[in-house]
Amino acid sequence: MNKYKKGFTSEEAALISLGLGHFTCTAQAHSSTTNEQFRTQKDHSSTFNLIDEAGQIRDALIEEVMRIYEYIHEGKPNQTDLEIYSESWDYSDEFPDSFNAEKTKLTRASLVKWFNNIGEHEKGEWFLPEKPISKINLFKSSFTAEHSALIAVGLHKYHSIDNAEDIANNQEYEISHANWQVEKGEEPSDFEVDESLQGNLISTARGLAEALVEEIKIAYQKINFDLVSEEFASIGKNPNVISPSRDTEIIIDCEKYGNTKEIIYEETLVTKESVASWLWKNGHTQYAVNIFPHIESVLNDKFKDCQQSNGLISSTLNNSKQIIRTNENSLVNSIGIMAWLLCKKINTFKRGDKPNASEIKKYVENVINDLELNNDEDNKIQISNLNKDITTALKQLEGRFKP
Repeated sequence: MNKYKKGFTSEEAALISLGLGHFTCTAQAHSSTTNEQFRTQKDHSSTFNLIDEAGQIRDALIEEVMRIYEYIHEGKPNQTDLEIYSESWDYSDEFPDSFNAEKTKLTRASLVKWFNNIGEHEKGEWFLPEKPISKINLFKSSFTAEHSALIAVGLHKYHSIDNAEDIANNQEYEISHANWQVEKGEEPSDFEVDESLQGNLISTARGLAEALVEEIKIAYQKINFDLVSEEFASIGKNPNVISPSRDTEIIIDCEKYGNTKEIIYEETLVTKESVASWLWKNGHTQYAVNIFPHIESVLNDKFKDCQQSNGLISSTLNNSKQIIRTNENSLVNSIGIMAWLLCKKINTFKRGDKPNASEIKKYVENVINDLELNNDEDNKIQISNLNKDITTALKQLEGRFKP
């Protein structure tokens, strides 16, 4: 028996109102309570009192149901607080079309009203509808590892893996109880079934979330490495001591920190495109599409761009075998890091407490002219937008470290 059903018999309602909803009937509750192996004497006595009270509530509800039937039979409007959800009738040769008040179900809303009007508000609260689940907003551009996992496996209507598991356990109980009712010859309880919860998607989501947290840790290590490796090298330290153990597709969008100023990996947001890319490249194509529907075309475009870039680089280097191995995002970060280092060492390159992009560009232009690097008309170094690129890099690094 479960409090989330739409209709309840008088006995079910009585047990649920007292927190005894795990029993199917008062007789079962009484029988289970007599087992001293599982209860102390105090608990034993207290539970017996509750079962007795449940019997009294049940009898009172049955009387109310009979009143409703009499009003209906006499053509009078219902004058009770209770409303019938579904009627029950017995069909036999001895009592044809006999109304069964005990098996007739009452609506949840009317039970709340009935208990409230007799001053038993706490008992009525058991029948209040559950608060609506806060679903994941699929229009966001970044998610936590847990939300990414839920979206990937198709459980995005649940706000957490634990929430999905609770609903699945409740659903499993409902199905079991319905089967038990059928075996007894009763009509099964009506309830909604989410078939997606009947497989192993919950355990898959949990495993995926754990794997994503590990990837976020690697991504965070990479950010720290990009930020301070140049500075480590400038003071003679080996930057490899802070290098990540490996590379990852995951890109952090927003870091989350606790009171101790330590990053909370489980709450840190990562871009959904990077999660989809990570899933795709690990063979989980459907999970990737669930998170980012156009991930295949995006990856194809990036591959084409990479080929074109490599061709341009190869041409610029007079068809040499050298290629740039650092991805574009990290190159932009590097420009920003170098700008920060310059402004720390030379005040001319500083505006307030931040790098002065215009002054840095002028300095680079002067160096190019002094070294006559642009004398070759066919192979000039183009830096007309260098100041804008530096500004873009600084914005990309904004908030990651202090000057």
